[in-house]
Parts: sequence; structure tokens; C-alpha cells
Amino acid sequence: MHRLLLLFGLPLCAIAVVAGCSCASKAGNQPPKPGFKLEKTAGFWPRPSKAEAFDVELGSGTLPFASEQQRLTERGKPVILLRLSAQNEFLNEKFVVNDAGIYFVGTDIDQFSPPIPLVEYGNRVGGKWTWHGFNETKGVPPIPATAEISSEEELLRLPSGTYSTVKVAVAISLDSRTGAADEMAFWFSPGSGIVRAKLPGYTRTIRPAK
Repeated sequence: MHRLLLLFGLPLCAIAVVAGCSCASKAGNQPPKPGFKLEKTAGFWPRPSKAEAFDVELGSGTLPFASEQQRLTERGKPVILLRLSAQNEFLNEKFVVNDAGIYFVGTDIDQFSPPIPLVEYGNRVGGKWTWHGFNETKGVPPIPATAEISSEEELLRLPSGTYSTVKVAVAISLDSRTGAADEMAFWFSPGSGIVRAKLPGYTRTIRPAK
């Protein structure tokens, strides 16, 4: 299997109050309480017009990457392409973002059918669930795959600030013939979207605003 090239509208302060915590910029900020309900209005996906920059840790070091969102149609369904760029380096991550939640489609090399559910609105933090589907790699027949997924609250301290986040961990396994496995993690912050993502091959962390 090729290495994967990955990746919640109220203001953060409003969500923090609901979740029992203060704004990210204040001392004493706490992550969402266990059982915090995931709602679309929390703003776990950034607006398309909100361009973010990320520090991306690659094998060759850490580079600043700009990002942009593009709306595509694949297999007759809308997909959001998160395109990261730095000089001549490009990383493409695809997601389905709709009224039901946020789902990971894959990359230009590896894709998952159906998309892997990262956030499903109405669920609560602290849950665990399983995905069953196929890993589709260019030039290779689809391979059966499963993923064990879990969520938990976590206070994330980054150079750009302190964030109350919902961490979603994904452990992917291909069928027993390959023995291959990959692990991913996404940190969703209300009002800011994915502020950190740990993916096979690289990790990206939101950069401080200029």
C-alpha cells in the first residue's frame, strides 16, 4: 500500500462556553468535556475563503505550506480538495464535508471507498467506531480494509495558540494478505477546523497568523 498523503459556524469563544472551557488565547483553557456533542454549528471545518498556512514535517525537514480549498465532483458526488503547496511541493487531501459530518476520501494515490467517517454530527466525544471498505490505489485492484476510529478531548498547545480540540484517531488495516497498517490522527478545533493532522508520511500543524 502506498503511504497515505493526508488530512467543525459559531465563534470559538461561544463553543468554548458551551463545552465548559474558555477561549484558546486565555490561560486555563480546557478541552471539551467528555460526552461533548458534535454539532455542525461548531465550525469544525473552516470556511473555503479562510486560507490557512501549515508547518509540514516531512522526511527532509519542516516547511511552511499554504493551503486552499477546491470543490470537485468525483463519481457524481461533491468532494473538497485541500491542496497544500510549498515551492514545487504539493500535498492533496480529499474530504467529503456535508450536513452529516466530515469524511476522509484519501489522496491522489490512495483513496477509500466509502470515505472514512471522522466526524459525524450528533455523536458525542469519547466514542469508538469501525469502518469497513476498500483501499483503492492507482494501478492496483481494490483491497479490503478496516479502520478502528476513536475520539477524545485534548487541549493542544501549539506555537499559534492553545486550542480546545477533539482528537480523532484512525488505525487502518488492510486484509490479512498484506499485513499493512497505517495510523492517522486529526485534531479538530471549533471555529478553526483541523489545526493538526498526523498522517503517514508527514504531519501538518497550523501556523501562527501573520
